[in-house]
Amino acid sequence: MIACAFIALELYSPHWVQAIHLSVFDGYQMAVPRPQPADPVIIVDIDEESLTRNGSWPWSRHLIARLVDRLAERGAGVIGLQMVFPDPQQRGGDLADWAPPGRAPPLAAAIPALTPDGDLGRALRDSTSVLGLSIDGALDAQSRPPLESHFAVLGDHPAGVFAYPGLLRNHAGLEPAPSGLGVMLLAPELDGVARRVPLLVDGDGQLYPNFALELLRANLGTRSYIVRTAENGRVVSVDVAGESLETDQNGSIWIHFSDATTPHV
Repeated sequence: MIACAFIALELYSPHWVQAIHLSVFDGYQMAVPRPQPADPVIIVDIDEESLTRNGSWPWSRHLIARLVDRLAERGAGVIGLQMVFPDPQQRGGDLADWAPPGRAPPLAAAIPALTPDGDLGRALRDSTSVLGLSIDGALDAQSRPPLESHFAVLGDHPAGVFAYPGLLRNHAGLEPAPSGLGVMLLAPELDGVARRVPLLVDGDGQLYPNFALELLRANLGTRSYIVRTAENGRVVSVDVAGESLETDQNGSIWIHFSDATTPHV
């Protein structure tokens, strides 16, 4: 009887049982945090000082292009812009206005009339970069052709992954420029804390990668993913560049947190 009761609790998983599981998971995290990698992720933060110096958001895309240029020059393996540019920016000041002190920006002499979007697209193409996609664009999938899929599925089509009728995408003139596109999405638990990341998102029937997963793919230089599923489309793993990332049946992966602070600049 006791064994049956425990099985029933696991199957129905009421909130208090889930809360116990999450507390145990948090205890594991504190006991064995993930070691800080040798080449850590660095967050370039748009903070109050940046807004005071460069003006209110949204900035000119000439300025964002300069930021991408500088990061690439300093050896960034991959640059992720965790934002979406759904509309063209027709005006953003003269290109020369955003040149670093003492030198002209790339192509300024040859193409003085380069638009803000043209300049940002050029910077994205010249670097290894990833732009974001948002889950807010319910009608977007109906108005534009789908993005190229980078997924090969071994088994049934994944079922149970986060699904949305469409995605808010970058405007057509900018979308082909970056090395990759990823959906910006976390999945908070019942206490509001995000401990899992959905690696896959279904947008109008097509699979898209999470933003973090797409950063990994772009940095490793591979072109595609392999999704392995079991019966009824339960996700087992996602393979990228020969590495297998085991997931839950919904295509999400538990985060192994580090106790070190992510560097900000």
